Amino acid sequence: MFISGVVLVVAASLSAYYRVKGPKAGRKLVIIWLVGWASALTVAFNLGYQKYYRPEQVVAALASKTVPTVPVVLATTQETLVQTGEMMGIAWQLREQAWANSVQYLLVHQPGPNSPDATQILAEKIAELPRPLELWTVNFRAPVVLDDCDFPSRLPYINGYEVRIFKCDR
Repeated sequence: MFISGVVLVVAASLSAYYRVKGPKAGRKLVIIWLVGWASALTVAFNLGYQKYYRPEQVVAALASKTVPTVPVVLATTQETLVQTGEMMGIAWQLREQAWANSVQYLLVHQPGPNSPDATQILAEKIAELPRPLELWTVNFRAPVVLDDCDFPSRLPYINGYEVRIFKCDR
């Protein structure tokens, strides 16, 4: 966001010189193009801002911990667009994995902290799916109560992500 604002201010200040004719007019146009290219490169190479979350590290940790041979449900609680963005980041990184096509995504709306609604919705949705399956909860901010799922592992905390892996066999 910051770099876009800087580019906007620079472009606005240079726009006054765009219509000026003279020996320096061409150089000013080149400067405008260079600033535009610099802005495009910061966006293309993700240099505009540092993310506080690292989805590529989560996917690498998941890939080293488990290679699912059964369908996977990746679930998170959703209060704002932040959680949607986090899930999209993981999905974007997962697309490079051979088993990514077996992953389903579940955003469970959570009206408040530790909401029983989110716990109930997760249990209902997981109960509808055929077994066996793996459930990966990512930043799931409600209790996870699933009678037919075992909780064998938790990934170490990774910048902004808490991931738990459940095996549902019954």
